[in-house]
Amino acid sequence: MLLEGGTGRQTKRLLDRADRVSPTDRGFTRGSLSRTLLVSVPIDLNADVGESFGAWTMGQDLELLPLVSSVNVACGFHAGDPVVMDRTVARAVAAGLAIGAHPGYFDLRGFGRRALAAEPEEAEQDVLYQVGALMAFARAHGG
Repeated sequence: MLLEGGTGRQTKRLLDRADRVSPTDRGFTRGSLSRTLLVSVPIDLNADVGESFGAWTMGQDLELLPLVSSVNVACGFHAGDPVVMDRTVARAVAAGLAIGAHPGYFDLRGFGRRALAAEPEEAEQDVLYQVGALMAFARAHGG
């Protein structure tokens, strides 16, 4: 994270935090008007994947997986299907990626983008179903 400026509360908090970091882990430069603080912050680069369905390929999952640290796998209601979920999870586990669920409305034709009438309890059950399916695939592949 690169923070430039000098007087905001966020800057002060980062500077206070930096004072607790060893001198070898921080880098300061001083200019006439600004102070720059370099802080190393881990970043999770995430992508939605597994959106292919049957014979239709969506996205560039194979090319994307080496570039991210985590993925959200489509859980079959708005995109994806059991075969695609299985293949996507297997590849993500093999690549050592963190796996999350990308649930959606039961709307394959509209790619989950259309407003659907659903009671809150029904929407919760749909999410539970989709996350459970993804968890089963992850377990099957050792994830």
